[in-house]
Amino acid sequence: MTVFDLGTPSRWTVVATERYRSAYLDLPTMDDADNLRFVELETRVAYQERTIEDLNEVVLALRTDLESLRREIGKLEEKIDQGGPEVGPAHEPPPHW
Repeated sequence: MTVFDLGTPSRWTVVATERYRSAYLDLPTMDDADNLRFVELETRVAYQERTIEDLNEVVLALRTDLESLRREIGKLEEKIDQGGPEVGPAHEPPPHW
C-alpha cells in the first residue's frame, strides 16, 4: 500500500495556489457608486416583476370578461335565429293609444 506524504506541498500546488490568490486579489471591489447602481438595478427589476404580475392579473380578468360576453352574444344570436318574441319599444303601441 502506497502512502502519500501530504505534509509538504509540491511546487505545482504552491504555484497554483499563488496564481489563484493573485487572480482573486486582482478582482476589482465594488465601491459605493457600484453598490448603489447595483441596488438601483435590483429595485428596477423588482418593480418590473411586480408590474408584469399586475398586468398578467388584468389580462386574466379581461379574458374572463371576454369569454362571458362571447357566451352572452351567442345566446342573443340564438334568440334572434329562433325568432323569439318581439319585445321592445318598436313593437309596443304608443302610450297615448
